[in-house]
Amino acid sequence: MITFVTAIYEEARPFIEILGLKKRSDEHQYQHFVSDGYEVVIVGEGHVSSLRNCSRHFALNEPDLCSLMVNVGICGSSFGNVGDLYLINKITDDATGRTYYPDLVYKNDFEQHSITTVLSPKSSGEGLFDMESSMVYEGCVPYFTLERMFFFKVISDVFDGVDVLDKELKPYELINQHAQRIIDFCKGITFIKRELSLGEVYLEKENMMNDLTESMKNQMKRAIYYRKLNGMDSCLEFDEGQWLEDGSKANRKRIFETTLRELKRTSELNYKRRKKLQGLNHPYTNVYIEKGIEPPFKCKNIIWIDSYKDIFNRTHQNFDIQKRSPALILSKQRGRFIYEGSRVCQNFGNDHFYYCSCLMNCIFDCDYCSLCGMYPTGNVVAFMNFDDILKEIDDILKEHPMYLCVSYDTDLLASELMFGYVKKFIEATKTRKNLTIEIRTKTGNPLMFSNLEPSDQVIFAWTLSPKKVADIETKAAPLCKRLNAVKACSEKGFKVRICFDPMIYYKDWEQDYFNLVDDVFEKISCDSIYDVSIGVFRISSDYLKLMRKRRPDTPVVAFPFEAENGVSHYGDLSYEMIYKMKHKVLEYLPENKIFLWGEE
Repeated sequence: MITFVTAIYEEARPFIEILGLKKRSDEHQYQHFVSDGYEVVIVGEGHVSSLRNCSRHFALNEPDLCSLMVNVGICGSSFGNVGDLYLINKITDDATGRTYYPDLVYKNDFEQHSITTVLSPKSSGEGLFDMESSMVYEGCVPYFTLERMFFFKVISDVFDGVDVLDKELKPYELINQHAQRIIDFCKGITFIKRELSLGEVYLEKENMMNDLTESMKNQMKRAIYYRKLNGMDSCLEFDEGQWLEDGSKANRKRIFETTLRELKRTSELNYKRRKKLQGLNHPYTNVYIEKGIEPPFKCKNIIWIDSYKDIFNRTHQNFDIQKRSPALILSKQRGRFIYEGSRVCQNFGNDHFYYCSCLMNCIFDCDYCSLCGMYPTGNVVAFMNFDDILKEIDDILKEHPMYLCVSYDTDLLASELMFGYVKKFIEATKTRKNLTIEIRTKTGNPLMFSNLEPSDQVIFAWTLSPKKVADIETKAAPLCKRLNAVKACSEKGFKVRICFDPMIYYKDWEQDYFNLVDDVFEKISCDSIYDVSIGVFRISSDYLKLMRKRRPDTPVVAFPFEAENGVSHYGDLSYEMIYKMKHKVLEYLPENKIFLWGEE
């Protein structure tokens, strides 16, 4: 459903006429016109009416995930010409000072601008002004994610000192000239379709299921859901006779655990890379910049903000679609940059293990990325005050040596041509002998290293995956290109770490990962490898819950993991995978060059 929201009838009339909408007689609080797939809601002028009627309408007619809200209306302006159309990228409420930011992820050729919502008509001021946008936003945001709300405004009055109330405005004519263009834009928007949800999974063999605890039922449903997402049947083969005849809880629990274990071990990973949505903006089309920061490169659509948190921490964001079309946020970090390393990460024998983030979020889009659970947004933040990072590093180095991972919350090397942070970190090690830097990456461009001077205190670490897993590492370089980059990095004189981490479990994992090891050491000399990291997919259990909520149809995170001290992983399968992989790598490298997750 596409819902056009206007303040008055004359703003709505072009859409009613073009779409052939009919008025509903069962609504008395506001005017409501409908037809198949379209509706117009006339909410009234001003703060109170627009908020009340938007909230009422969508509470009574809750939209689905493929619905749009399109607010269209007239506005006053201090610039431009009467009849000019703008797509609004920022809304400020004059009464409260609050700001609101719709997500403009879809390609369009509309002029963009910010707008201020005021309590009464204005005849002076700077910018665009209306009386409804902020309250329409407030009334609709509980029901729509931010990329499904659009605000179009047509200039009806260019301020000349004459009171707007004394002018003859013609909203119908002004909006009618743009209505078809707005409708065509809305028709072209595509959505992420969800084909299955965990709530739709049901358990057969009712007699047996009644004897399961709620925890058992949830575990079983999770395993079946994981298999269905990968195009498999549930293979739910209880021994029904034994189950019904034997009343022992212990024996029934054993049968249940055996069945669940079999479901896990025989599960395939048949899921393919997610299809691209048509019509999305290229990454970084929209750039949000904190006031006072000078853009380091040319930007087309700049939206000025007070703090990166105004964008980063918004509610009702759609992480999945933002990852496909991320905006860039330029900011200055306040407070700490550097934190002690997480226990889900390896410290490689370093007592003083830290990480820091010049960038938050990653241009790549791996299905298993923990950032989906860490951050509420898929947009990328770049902190422009690098010198403050160096000051904090120097303070820590006064106390003890430092092993610093700078690319855990992003892929720093993938953004090097834009920001140059990798080069800055390498230069920092030249004057700080107790500083060791690790830069983890999935990039595949050998030319990256042509302008970087080697440092013995810098380790480049490549995550390498077999094809079945690389297919869900969206936007990352394929294995062959990563290996070319590894060779170029090593030949340049840098230390190179190979990371078979995180390993993803599926039925044929062993053969695929063993073949991967052979391929790697066939192309890369063992002598050029500094060390190897081996680990499985593991994540904070709290982050996993958010990942599953934000990407319910992603099989890798739908796997029925086991929780251990707040960390979710494959349970016994994790240790089996790690030690089998270790023995395979021992064919090429000595044990002192192999680091395992879980042994530190």
